[in-house]
Amino acid sequence: MARFTDRQLDLLQAYVDKTVMAFGSAGLSFYVESDLAAWADTMRNAPSITAVSPSFDPEHSWLTPANSFWVCLRDGEGEVIGCICSRLFETDDMMQIIRSYRLFFDRKPVLDLRPLRLVAPDDVPIMSGRVGYTGGYWLHPEWRGRGLSRLLPRINRALALRHFDLDWLFSLGRDTERWARVAREDLAMPNRFSCFDGYFPGRGEDGKYAVFYADRGDLLSVVRADVGDDIGIGAGGTERAA
Repeated sequence: MARFTDRQLDLLQAYVDKTVMAFGSAGLSFYVESDLAAWADTMRNAPSITAVSPSFDPEHSWLTPANSFWVCLRDGEGEVIGCICSRLFETDDMMQIIRSYRLFFDRKPVLDLRPLRLVAPDDVPIMSGRVGYTGGYWLHPEWRGRGLSRLLPRINRALALRHFDLDWLFSLGRDTERWARVAREDLAMPNRFSCFDGYFPGRGEDGKYAVFYADRGDLLSVVRADVGDDIGIGAGGTERAA
């Protein structure tokens, strides 16, 4: 049974309604989809994409309407101009899901299972229970600089919070101050810790990556604040890629 109060559900719906209305005012249609194969096809043909996350690709991961969805924006011609995914894990410790590669490849055994060099400090919180993972974000270059890099991830996280009844939500990104700022300002992930220093299965290459995360209280607080903010979609310009 969901643990949301009626007031919290009203709050979440108010934010969804407000954001969808803003999309519509900009000539965009918002959709929630359960077919992650369609997301993977979209990403493989999208401009400015360097990799397709295996975590959200049905060729690599077990994905069903019960544990995953993606949201997208379509323009007046019906073309996808932005998207992002969410996935649910039920676990006693999310770090074990990462360490075992199940975050990236849980559909088939991995032949070359390189030990992961995880550098998470000992005092990081144990993310347990119903843990959401968000990623697979893309926004068409022609639509950047209009505020969509903030709105699309946030409506996605509000829907994930409600649909999966989450205790935690996290994402992975480069372990840099720039990414930390993007995660904090656009994704509304206020917390961070270094996680990878070496091979990163999500891209099949070495790198330094961090976990950006929020607990249930953080997630609801952001929705509450966003409901009171003015939402506007601009005409274009320079925008960070999230």
